[in-house]
Amino acid sequence: MSSKGMAMDDTTMSQCVDKIAGVWPHTNNEPVKYLRLFAAWKTPWGGDQKMKDSWQKLVDLCHQHNIKVLLGVDSNQDTHENEKQFQWGLELMQMLGEDHVIGFSVGNEMLNKHLSGQWWREFEQWVYSKVGEMDSKGFSKVPITLVYSYAVYDALLQRNNQFLNNMYHKYGDRWTFSVNPYALWDTSLWPTGPGNCHQNAEIAVGLDYLKTLMTQFRQAVNSYTGKTTAKVWIGETGWSSPAPNALQHFTKYCPEYCSDSTLKQYYQNVLEWDGSLNGGLEPPEYIFYFTNRDASDQGDFQPFGLIKSCAEDHCKLQNNETNEIVV
Repeated sequence: MSSKGMAMDDTTMSQCVDKIAGVWPHTNNEPVKYLRLFAAWKTPWGGDQKMKDSWQKLVDLCHQHNIKVLLGVDSNQDTHENEKQFQWGLELMQMLGEDHVIGFSVGNEMLNKHLSGQWWREFEQWVYSKVGEMDSKGFSKVPITLVYSYAVYDALLQRNNQFLNNMYHKYGDRWTFSVNPYALWDTSLWPTGPGNCHQNAEIAVGLDYLKTLMTQFRQAVNSYTGKTTAKVWIGETGWSSPAPNALQHFTKYCPEYCSDSTLKQYYQNVLEWDGSLNGGLEPPEYIFYFTNRDASDQGDFQPFGLIKSCAEDHCKLQNNETNEIVV
């Protein structure tokens, strides 16, 4: 558990930061040691007073329990929002202090956002400027990353992503290779009917799949850098119960796929995994699990939370009456 952290959902960050899970559900009160914030704050979440109050609760939690944070911005085409998120992130970093910051991510899964080449060129210059601001505030040793979807795998092998190439050339070992491995979004594992429902669900939530995926990613990073110990982080991985809107098409013939039982198995496997990779390759330094509560991603319901909402305190996997774990 020394490498495990929780990637925070928008629901908890915007509505009940005082209810961040301080311990991992269904463990022997194992403390959460790391948090990943996709953004310190987002404009739709509310005004300055709400933001400041939420930050103070978060900072108090981190200071009292020695929690360290991976901050970031949720970069997109709205450059004004990107700038605001960065400034908020920098302000929160200063409140936390350097000892409570493990890294800063300049975006999340941006290859999936289909941004133009011109946008990327302007974004690159913006990143250089923002890292310079961080450095001037005393955070020059904080690792820099962009948390990619697994689509970056081919870019590593082919060395054809100019932004990534320039970032690594500029920042060297300070640059961290972060990725979000999600079996749930692997279309090759989606059941096509009742006949392969159970088998595909078992493969998807099994530890072998995640371990193999991260072994391949580590091999790609080793080839790209020419090193075997470059920093690799899992920015987020998790499982959904019930199914997100995008997977409703097969829930009628495979309700098991996004059930509480598969959520339980995936969560248990991630927590029990020691991070080891096939062939004894260097393991990920940090592994972030997604997430505390169900949330919405641009209107798409994303029930990846271990808890349903801010109004509830019980884990989805817990029977409210008997306090037993759902099997």
